[in-house]
Amino acid sequence: MDEVVFDADCRWGKGFAAVGAGADEDGLFAGFGRFVDADKHGFGVRFVRFWTCAGACYDMRPMPIKANDVRRGQAIMWEGSLHVVLDTEHVKPGKGPAYVQAKMKNLDTGTIKTNRLNSTDKLDDVSIDNRTMQYLYDASGHGQGPFIFMDNESYEQVEVDNDVLPQDQSQWLKENVEVKVILFQGKPLGIELPAAVELEVQETAPQAKGATATNQLKEAVLETGAKVRVPPFVENGQVVKINPSTGEYLSKA
Repeated sequence: MDEVVFDADCRWGKGFAAVGAGADEDGLFAGFGRFVDADKHGFGVRFVRFWTCAGACYDMRPMPIKANDVRRGQAIMWEGSLHVVLDTEHVKPGKGPAYVQAKMKNLDTGTIKTNRLNSTDKLDDVSIDNRTMQYLYDASGHGQGPFIFMDNESYEQVEVDNDVLPQDQSQWLKENVEVKVILFQGKPLGIELPAAVELEVQETAPQAKGATATNQLKEAVLETGAKVRVPPFVENGQVVKINPSTGEYLSKA
C-alpha cells in the first residue's frame, strides 16, 4: 500500500475528512498514514488510516467531490451503487443554475443512464487504479473489440470491451501507444488517452491552388481509419499530431 507522510501543517480539511472521534478542532496532525481500501466507510472508498506521533489512530477518508469535477472514466457512488462515468456535459441554461449531465453505467446492473447532477451536489469518489499500459491489438480486427492492452510493469494482458472503450476513443489507438487504463478491483472502467497522438495520413486530397493554412481545411483519413480536418498543405504519408479529446489537428509530427 502507498504511504503518505503528514506534518504539522497538514490539515484534513484541505483534502481529507476525519472519520470517527478524536480529531482536534484545528484538524492538525503529525505522524504518518497509510492508504487503505475497504468497505468500512463506503463500498470501495479509499481512506487513510493515520497514526499520530503520540500513538493515536484515526481513519481519514477523501472529502466528497463536486459534481462540476466529475469526469469521464471516474468511478463514483451514486444512489447507493457503484457507477462509472461514461461522458459528461456541462449545461448553463438561460435561466436557473448550471448543472452537469452525466452518462453513467451502473456496475451492479450494467444499465446505462444519463443523470442530472446539480453543480452543488457532492459525490463519493471511489478508489481506482490508473495503470500505464501499451495497446496491442483489436481482437475483432474491425474496430469492435475487445481491445487488448498490456501492463507495462506486470506484462499482464487486459481485455477492454467496446462498451467501456467507445469508437470515439478507440479510433485513435495505434499499436504500441501508451494509455492509462482505469480499473476497479481488476475490472476495466475506461482509458485515458495521451494529450496528443501521432498518426499517418493515408488519404487526403492534394492541396488546392491558392489554398492556405488559414482559409480552409480538408478532410484526411488516418491510418486507424479516423477522419480529421487538416490544413491544405498536409499530404499523404505525412504524420500529424491530433488531440484525441477533440479530434483537432495540432501540427505535423
